[in-house]
Amino acid sequence: MISARQKQRSGDAKRRSQEEEDVHRKHVEAQWEIRKIVAGWIAAIAIPIAIAIGGWLINLALKDRDAQTKYIELSVSILSSEPKPFDDYRAMRKWAVDTLEKYSKVPLPALAKSGLENSLQLTGKGLAAEVGVTLTTLDSRRGPGIPIEMSFENLVTDALRSAFSGAPKADFAIITSNSFRGKRIYSPGVKLTREDFLREMPFSNSVVLLSMSGAQLLDAIQEAANQPGAGGIPQVSGLSVKYSEDKSKIKIESLIVGGDLISPEKKYLVATTSFDAAGHVRKFHDAEQVAHTSTGRHIYDVVLLHMYDERSVSPVIEGRIARLKS
Repeated sequence: MISARQKQRSGDAKRRSQEEEDVHRKHVEAQWEIRKIVAGWIAAIAIPIAIAIGGWLINLALKDRDAQTKYIELSVSILSSEPKPFDDYRAMRKWAVDTLEKYSKVPLPALAKSGLENSLQLTGKGLAAEVGVTLTTLDSRRGPGIPIEMSFENLVTDALRSAFSGAPKADFAIITSNSFRGKRIYSPGVKLTREDFLREMPFSNSVVLLSMSGAQLLDAIQEAANQPGAGGIPQVSGLSVKYSEDKSKIKIESLIVGGDLISPEKKYLVATTSFDAAGHVRKFHDAEQVAHTSTGRHIYDVVLLHMYDERSVSPVIEGRIARLKS
């Protein structure tokens, strides 16, 4: 039989257990209430912040899209304006072309991109715009039976030399003969267009000034004359090249300036293209570039500026490059 004391102990144990359960339940309920309150606080703070951040991101995207649209509009405006053959303006046109491609996500054909960067106008006549007239026959063809000196190239080298007509002044202009791609004849009276010059000179080469000794100049022209891909004897302005030929090997016999042979030791300033100066002909690469007199202008721009100034041109074959009789 269970004694009264045992019953009392059992009752006391049940009461303590019940009290402990009650305390635990109240503790859990209190923690739950605290969590509910904290969750409410977090919700009250975080949701508006999330909404604000989301709204800011959406607004930012809209502003970014609006900014992109503005950039495209600005680029089109620049490219639709009348081109000017100056280095700062050309740099702005290049920025406009790059921006247009970046934000419109439409790649431009290579020829169109080159034209837009240089002088092609998006509206109006564009490439068809006339820049001047030739009063003599211009010939840019090369091949069997075609004289080494070319009248079209004489026009271009004269334009290169005129780009450095101030101080310091270029003594000569030289450009490798493979720089031209048109292979056309322009009859007297033909009105020349931007497209004509872009077709002839499609490369993005700028005009630079080199300091070369007479000996370096002779070596450079000799190297180019027999270098595969250089197109033979370079085209020149302000200089006469006399050469002989034996078994398809060209030898430069003399370089003449104003009726006198060039001095091997004397330094001359030579206008040429960045392509030639960068090492297409190694001897040009060995020359000292006069950096502060680099125009930074595309050769296409330089020739157009020359045409704008002259309005009419009359280059002829005048013996700048002549073969000596054996």
